[in-house]
Amino acid sequence: MALSRTRQCSQGTTVRQRLESRVDQAKGEVLLRRDLKDLGSPSQLSRALEQLVAHGKLVPIGHGVYAKAMPAPLCRQPIPRQPLQVLAAETFNLLAYPWQQGEAQGLYNAGLTTQVLWRTTFDTGPRRISRWLQVGRRVVTYENDFQNR
Repeated sequence: MALSRTRQCSQGTTVRQRLESRVDQAKGEVLLRRDLKDLGSPSQLSRALEQLVAHGKLVPIGHGVYAKAMPAPLCRQPIPRQPLQVLAAETFNLLAYPWQQGEAQGLYNAGLTTQVLWRTTFDTGPRRISRWLQVGRRVVTYENDFQNR
């Protein structure tokens, strides 16, 4: 406890203030908890993240994955600034997971179908991914060749 107080006093800012600054300076829309561990101890970081979620600056979209938030136009509840498809792609890039659009998304983008997509699907090739990414009721699903090996 004394160490964390001296760390706060010596730097003049709290973990929450440093985290808010990092969120504001981040170029992308997604933040990984593992990239923020230099801001303080795990418990301090957990409290600061909870505070930013409670104040509507961040929205959790997965285990250790947060998206920058804005208030929803109608209900003023915090929602991500980008759709789930964009957030998932950025998350996979940050985690260095190889990915491409799911088959249905590719057909829709190529103009070969007019069916409106209701799922966010990514093809992960031979890699099996079990990471759960979710915004509201929308969940990322995976297509892969893991079973065909």
